Amino acid sequence: MQFILKFFDSKSKHTTIFLTNTVLQEDEIASTAAITRLRYPKDISLLGQAEIKFRNGEIKRIPFENLSEFSARNEAVNVEDTIEEVVAYFDSEFLKNGVEIVDTPGFNSTYEVHTEIAKSYVKKADASIFLFSYEKPGAKEEIKFLKYINDSMDRVFLVLNKIDLCNTSENTVEDTIEDLRNKLVKSGVFVEDKKIYPISAMLKKEGIKENSEKKTRASNFDKFSDELAEYLTSDENIKDRLSSPVNFIINELSNYKQELDLKIKDFNSDKEIIEKNIKEEEKTVEDLKNELKEKKKHIENLVKKALRKAKKVIEEKNEALKENINEDLKKINSQFTLKLNDFSDMNYEIELGMKRAWNSTKNILENDLTEVIDEIVDEEENIKDIEGKLITIINNGLNIEKLNLDEPEVNFDELDKIDSEVRELEYNYQDLKAKVANFINEKSKKTQYEEEVTELKEKLKRLENEKSTKLLSLGNGEIVQSKRTNTRTKKRGGLFGKIRDVLLGEKEVEYIETYEDDFNYKEVKRLKSEMNDEYDSKLSNMDRELEEKRLNLLNYADVDYKLNELNKDKERYKERYEKAINNKDEKKSAVEEMIITVAKNKYKRVLFTALDEFDENTKIFLDNNKNFITKVLIEALNEDKRKLQLHEEEVYNLYYAQASSPEILEKEIKDMYIKIDGINSDIGRLRDVKREVL
Repeated sequence: MQFILKFFDSKSKHTTIFLTNTVLQEDEIASTAAITRLRYPKDISLLGQAEIKFRNGEIKRIPFENLSEFSARNEAVNVEDTIEEVVAYFDSEFLKNGVEIVDTPGFNSTYEVHTEIAKSYVKKADASIFLFSYEKPGAKEEIKFLKYINDSMDRVFLVLNKIDLCNTSENTVEDTIEDLRNKLVKSGVFVEDKKIYPISAMLKKEGIKENSEKKTRASNFDKFSDELAEYLTSDENIKDRLSSPVNFIINELSNYKQELDLKIKDFNSDKEIIEKNIKEEEKTVEDLKNELKEKKKHIENLVKKALRKAKKVIEEKNEALKENINEDLKKINSQFTLKLNDFSDMNYEIELGMKRAWNSTKNILENDLTEVIDEIVDEEENIKDIEGKLITIINNGLNIEKLNLDEPEVNFDELDKIDSEVRELEYNYQDLKAKVANFINEKSKKTQYEEEVTELKEKLKRLENEKSTKLLSLGNGEIVQSKRTNTRTKKRGGLFGKIRDVLLGEKEVEYIETYEDDFNYKEVKRLKSEMNDEYDSKLSNMDRELEEKRLNLLNYADVDYKLNELNKDKERYKERYEKAINNKDEKKSAVEEMIITVAKNKYKRVLFTALDEFDENTKIFLDNNKNFITKVLIEALNEDKRKLQLHEEEVYNLYYAQASSPEILEKEIKDMYIKIDGINSDIGRLRDVKREVL
């Protein structure tokens, strides 16, 4: 089994997920610089060891932890030129079954030899796993590589990794797979009917590390691994894989021999005949192309017609089953008949009916497709081979699971709910009465707060008036004009006066001074200030008290509205309660009568849903296999394709013969006769080998 992935995509990480632990490097650069084989050892002492096989014949055994010394990123060791391969021995249940995993160098690396190694191993491997990345599946290099290995596509498993990135993109996983398939088909890769497995290696690894069943299940890895293991160990597949390459080689050799015979015939013709034959062969090629195109179109139309008929049959069978269900359920019309009925028998009959419907549809489809085969295929051996392939497709796909449906649930506890509803209505009514009484009390409190607010407003107004009156009574105070005697110095006149001023000082003289007396004014101003502060303090305290009462009053702002609404609710519940009391018995009787009808309808919906799912799954199965069935039938035209190829080859040979000298043609004819002898000998030996092996 081989893993294929572009370089730079951590391929080795995905390889070792199969072994439930991580050993090979997980760098973003390719770690597998040479072929790495993963095996279960015959000698248990080799577990956990790796053998490095050098090109000079030397073999070096090292522990796993030292493998990084020989990775692609280690520039100190010329891995590409010195190492032939690495063999790593794992203790893995997967490998114990005789499976060997070959981890080849990626095909998009900087070394061209990597691509060639990967290509050659696809031809050799029993199974190859081609890994796409969710970020950008179907890159140009991937398509180019897949087209190269188209003839080995039946042994290639296509895997879409990193589906954990789905949450970060707009597309679903199913959309991405469908887009990838369409892209590959348009590019000429034969994957119309191949399954593409969505997985997440990261979630699988984290699930192992964290022992998380949820992450392991979300990774889809175990499902893919199981299908791969089943494929590898199937006896039929083992036989097919052994005979397939031998048959392929024999067929290719026979075709090559036929081409050589045609070349010899063309090269032995003269120029005039060659020119005539060219025209005839070119016309034949064009006619064969048109004929092949028409046959393919005819096959596609016949397949579509057969599938439409099969779908119609399954629809009719389904409708008949539904009608039978309706008739059976009509007979159940009372508790007594409900208890007598055996629903397990009904489930079995429906399940049996579905199987019969599918078998009938399958037989009709097989007959229609057999008629198509008879129309387009002549050889009896080919007819049987194609019929076998188509029958395998039809028989191995659809699986009708056993119907495990519970009996109709008839819950008579529903009647007790009516009494419970009456009690609940009574409780709600009494509760509303209590709430109304409580809100009447709240309304009284509101009235009290409103009165207190009004009283405080009046007190505040009186205090403000009192303040104004007292301030006015003090008046403004007066400033009085008064006189007083003061002294001052004055210089004396004359010479003697100046001498006296020097000796005795200047002369003191009395005078009368006029001034303003403001004592009364200031005293009035002081008294007003003190009075103002005193009243402001009282007013401020009253304002605070008023604000508190206003805030308290806000808590009761909607008490009138609520009381009114509660009164309405109370009257409404009173009416409902009294009505429920009066109608209780009548309602219980009606509910009791309807219980069985509800149970029957629910059970019928479950059965109809199962039938609808069966119908849908059958149609999906037919649609999913339409291309595969068409492809198998078109493969029956291989003889027509081969005939066209031979005539195209003859056109080429004729042009070549027309342009070449007789000497060159004679030499090539001799060489071709030698090749034909060798081919005959090889075909004989291969047939002997095939008989011995199978």
